[in-house]
Amino acid sequence: VYTPTKGRIPKPETAEYPIISAAICDNSGKCKVLLLKRGDGEELRALREIEKEGVEVGVFGDERSLVVALYREIARYPVIITFNGDNFDLPYLYTRSRKLGLQKEEIPIMIRETHATFKHALHIDLYRFFKNKAIQNYAFEGKYKEHTLDAVAQALLGKGKLANEEGVGSMSIDELARYNLRDAQLTIELTTYSKELLWKLITLLMRISKLGLEDVTRTQVSTWIKNLFYWEHRSKGYLIPSETDLSIKKSRKATEATIKGKKYAGAIVIDPPQGVFFDVVVADYASLYPSIIKRWNLSYETVDPPEDMCSKLEPIADESGNEIHQVCMDRVGITSVMIGLLRDFRVKIYKRKAKDKSVPEELRNWYDVVQRAMKVYINASYGVFGHEKFPLYALPVAESVTAIGRMIITRSLKKAEELGLMVLYGDTDSLFIWSPDQGKLDNLRSWIHDNFGLELEVDKRYRFVAFSLKKNYLGVLQDGSVDIKGLVGKKKHVPEFVKEAFAEAVGRLGSIETPQDI
Repeated sequence: VYTPTKGRIPKPETAEYPIISAAICDNSGKCKVLLLKRGDGEELRALREIEKEGVEVGVFGDERSLVVALYREIARYPVIITFNGDNFDLPYLYTRSRKLGLQKEEIPIMIRETHATFKHALHIDLYRFFKNKAIQNYAFEGKYKEHTLDAVAQALLGKGKLANEEGVGSMSIDELARYNLRDAQLTIELTTYSKELLWKLITLLMRISKLGLEDVTRTQVSTWIKNLFYWEHRSKGYLIPSETDLSIKKSRKATEATIKGKKYAGAIVIDPPQGVFFDVVVADYASLYPSIIKRWNLSYETVDPPEDMCSKLEPIADESGNEIHQVCMDRVGITSVMIGLLRDFRVKIYKRKAKDKSVPEELRNWYDVVQRAMKVYINASYGVFGHEKFPLYALPVAESVTAIGRMIITRSLKKAEELGLMVLYGDTDSLFIWSPDQGKLDNLRSWIHDNFGLELEVDKRYRFVAFSLKKNYLGVLQDGSVDIKGLVGKKKHVPEFVKEAFAEAVGRLGSIETPQDI
């Protein structure tokens, strides 16, 4: 869209500026750029270089013809992918088309209350999908920090948008074509890279959540979990409880939050000693919270059941030994079954297969997609029960999960100390152990399995870790790669010169082999 002022984003609801370029790329590798004619013949001849690269170029004398040609082109596709199409591209196209005299029947776009789509095709807005915190943190493990096309593409594809110093309105026609083309190429490549990992991930999320393509790519993980639970209730002929009934019967809390805005006490975070420590092993409880839900039979209908409705009650105690809730063991809870099943399939099958070097790489990649999709669900499963807007809101369930987690960590720390292991730091579901004796570490793992039915896995081994504060550390792995958690130099609001200095310091730290090198 032409804009007279650099940095000014036109408003889709008024669409006052002309559409001067549109680019389309599909998963077969075919690309096409449609341009509004401007400049002299010399500028137009520059487009031939783009055509030599296998890109089809169309130049139009008026804007209406360009838009009609675009609609004719996209009519060939059953699925259309955009980046921020819901908020900008499609609403702008629709409004501009009406201004150009096109009738509603001639416009393939439909503007809904929550999104935009097409009459003939499904529409995926990758911006909304990548903005989903569960996708960002669990499926892609925080690889991208911002949700722009440039940031996501740089993180996942290793390349980003073309530079736009002067603004779209000041570009020559061939520069505009290349700039627009790159955006389309990046958008489609995000769905095709790594053996179509993203497509496989979306397909699995659809299957697990029982949601359609347009819904699963736009809604939060709480909606996916709700839909899965509702589907399970209906398939078994269970009555879905009303939110009012649950809020009355399942709203009692027994702990106070230490973080402002939270309703109940969360995880334990151990204060680390400041300094640099060599040979640090990070041991993780495999899927801690989902494992707790399964092992302790936690579900909205089993925690704090009505009086005289359960013959076998067991206490739920926190890290201090205080009984905060009770759980019924007469029958298996629906949450325990569903989350436990997903957890077991992920930890015992797909995660192991994804790391098995004897499995062909392509099949390993597929297993990795499956375990990532399951990770999205199970890691969000406990928190939704403590969120008031979740239809099956049951605060005692969420509170019980974190209380049991704190109890496990506290008792594990005590056992580690008895065994002579030095735990430097712990955060939610992991322990940082300083230069552990392998036999003692194996004893700790066996004790945790025997007492809690949980698996403590060695996740990584750092050459050294530099601790600052809680949730602030830098660790250098054996291969010299660096893990950074929470440090200021990594955050997006930090000035570029600070980021550069931080990156230089990190680069130097990666070369350190011994304490003397520091």
